[in-house]
Amino acid sequence: MKRSLAPAVTALALLTATVTPAGSQGTASPSGSGQAAPPVPAQVDGATTEQVVSFDPDSTDLEQRAVLSAAGVTVIEAVPEIDAYVVRADAPQSDQLLADTNVAAVDRNLLRQPFPNDPLFSSQANLAQVGWEAAFNQCCTLSAPPNGAPVAVIDTGVDSDADDLDQPGRVPICRSYIGGDCRQDDEGHGTAVASVIAADTDDGVGVAGISPNSPIYGYQVCDPFGCPVSAIVGAIVDAVNDGADVINMSLGGPFFTLAEMNAVRFAFSRGVVVVASAGNDGLPWANYPAGYRDTLSVAAVVTGTNSRAPFSSWGPTIDLTAPGTEIVLPFYVRAGSDDYASLSGTSFSGPHVSGIAALLRSANPSMSAEEVRGRLLTAAIDIGPTGWDQEHGFGVVNALAALDKSFTGPDSDGDRIPDTLDGAPHDPSRWPVIDLFAVQSTGVVATNAYRVAPGVFVFAYLDAGRFVLSFLTLQGATGTNWNAAYTRSSAYEYNRASRVWAPRVLHLALIDGRGAPDHVVVNLRTTDDRPVSKFTVTTAGGVAVTTSVL
Repeated sequence: MKRSLAPAVTALALLTATVTPAGSQGTASPSGSGQAAPPVPAQVDGATTEQVVSFDPDSTDLEQRAVLSAAGVTVIEAVPEIDAYVVRADAPQSDQLLADTNVAAVDRNLLRQPFPNDPLFSSQANLAQVGWEAAFNQCCTLSAPPNGAPVAVIDTGVDSDADDLDQPGRVPICRSYIGGDCRQDDEGHGTAVASVIAADTDDGVGVAGISPNSPIYGYQVCDPFGCPVSAIVGAIVDAVNDGADVINMSLGGPFFTLAEMNAVRFAFSRGVVVVASAGNDGLPWANYPAGYRDTLSVAAVVTGTNSRAPFSSWGPTIDLTAPGTEIVLPFYVRAGSDDYASLSGTSFSGPHVSGIAALLRSANPSMSAEEVRGRLLTAAIDIGPTGWDQEHGFGVVNALAALDKSFTGPDSDGDRIPDTLDGAPHDPSRWPVIDLFAVQSTGVVATNAYRVAPGVFVFAYLDAGRFVLSFLTLQGATGTNWNAAYTRSSAYEYNRASRVWAPRVLHLALIDGRGAPDHVVVNLRTTDDRPVSKFTVTTAGGVAVTTSVL
């Protein structure tokens, strides 16, 4: 088939991924200060929308269905592996669900977006940068059909007729969650992502994949409007059940959802390495699913250098970096064509890590997800400030070093970072906590943070075990205000020791970014007008904190 290399373009179109609840319209608006503010979820008052209901894992199937029936919602889909249901509900029905102690969260069925990419001209210098050729020659020989560690690509689909993916057995599984044809990738994004991971290699055509012995399991979750969280959740669970060893997600959006986090946790608990691209905002706040602690979050460096790509998102959730500019890949820019283009974006950084993770698993099938993660982090080539930093994580992923590196556990604090990297149980250089807030409420809690001094700081939302659930980075001019930073929809938690239900405690950590503020105002309110029963502040860094309950 005819191939052509797409010509260079003169500039990158750096687009920010937006999130819209399914069944509604709305996007984030920039702040008036000229600095983009963290987006706020669109509100649809009185509308019936799709919601993802997450139940307490101790509740039974009968109890869960009874709760849904009593609320009168329409059940669209059940995901029993993570005790979640996709439902159609209006605001009163959602409130009724939240009032039930069996319900942990009710989240809008947000739309994620495939992170955008841009054609440029280049070569495969990215493979040399991550030590691929020496690593592959050391560990592997080509197999036909592919019999290595399977990699799930949760994206826009995978064109199994593409020249670099048409080896028999390359794409044995392809499922659509949007009513389409998974093997018909009209957007081209998923096919390009899959090619980074496992393009047919040494076949005399096209490009080389990082783990060419890996079959690709395709999961089509995105249409031209976006990627519903419900589809992503279903695809993650199915990928685990299908036997994938690695999951790659080159998509995302700015809001945390409990069901999505639980799906990622389910995958990791079943031994699956989960990798996600950090995003192309060029700003220091998290996108999800990259922001979850069981996900390896990958930012981009300029190919051939150690400089963060200007479009790459960064911040406290970054684990690794990988080449993300001028990656030559098949990209079908018009229907029926077999064009190759040079693409840029964290969408293609993440697959470098996924491919290397698959190499490790292919060479060592019994290697645990924990060990794969540990090797990738400890073997990364440190760049920027010594140790972990917000722009580069632990450094640029390196395939050869990861194959040679012994895993240096344990992980005493359970944060998925080996103690040799972050210490145990806490390394202030990684998590420089300024203040810790403990909030106990009988209702839904929302926070409002107001920064009255220049600088950058981060709110980290922690579960009862103090594991980071999500982040919100606040950056902008003096006086910049962000409302509704986070809503915690689980009102109660079950104490297994005392066997009683008690109001859930929400832990918030204020983390120093680049230049700590000297004064922070934090307001709390409950969305159902029930009182906040406890609100305490522990000062750790001398920052003046003014608090109030609304």
